[in-house]
Amino acid sequence: MHSGGFCSRDHPRVDRRQENEQIARAIELYVSEHPRAADTAEGVRSWWIGATCDSLEDVQQALDHLVASGRLTFTVLPDGAAIYSRVSEPRRGDSH
Repeated sequence: MHSGGFCSRDHPRVDRRQENEQIARAIELYVSEHPRAADTAEGVRSWWIGATCDSLEDVQQALDHLVASGRLTFTVLPDGAAIYSRVSEPRRGDSH
């Protein structure tokens, strides 16, 4: 687990965009250290970044940004839950 969530309440000059960038960086750090990690948005909030005050909405926005930029991917399970994980790097010899 990350050492602690970023809390904008502790930094009143930080705007929402900066906060989401901080959350996205924490997520990227986690998946770089745990390349096989996969979890829901709530799991990411609770376990990957150890957020104590980041809202689930802010975490979801950071996840959406990372998916849109091709740095994370997600799979929807039969129950509708989205599971987020690092984009797999192509194996050597793959032509894709």
